[in-house]
Amino acid sequence: MKIPLCLIISGILLTIAVSCKKTLTVDEVLASHHGGMTSHHNGLACIQCHANGSEAPAWAVAGSVYKKNSDSISSDGTIFLYSGPGGSAYLIGTIEVDGKGNFFTSASLMPAGGAYPQIKGKSGDIQNMLTTTNSGNCNLCHGNTAPRIWVN
Repeated sequence: MKIPLCLIISGILLTIAVSCKKTLTVDEVLASHHGGMTSHHNGLACIQCHANGSEAPAWAVAGSVYKKNSDSISSDGTIFLYSGPGGSAYLIGTIEVDGKGNFFTSASLMPAGGAYPQIKGKSGDIQNMLTTTNSGNCNLCHGNTAPRIWVN
């Protein structure tokens, strides 16, 4: 059976279109999700590579989560960003921690006045950052000059 040339060309064009790197529009947001397994380099300062103008997608907020006193990751929790300490005032946004213990988003969630991060582990355990932050590059400090982000 002969296959029409137009079907062969259509198949080639479709293959090329699917394999090309996707260009994001302004309204599209990339973010980690529970069970996701595409992240990498736990503990490194994510936004050092994932910055505007780099080949990697630019993250506005990103980091890694571990279990208390452990090198083991804590996966599938949720990061909450609040306008007040300890989960008070209003909720600015949430980011799901993926299956590899990393979280990231391209959404601009950090307000000018900063945010108070809170993490809730899949066990229900909650940890709060007691100070406000203006930086979404969480691993820049955590794991270096501050303790790792952790939740059980």
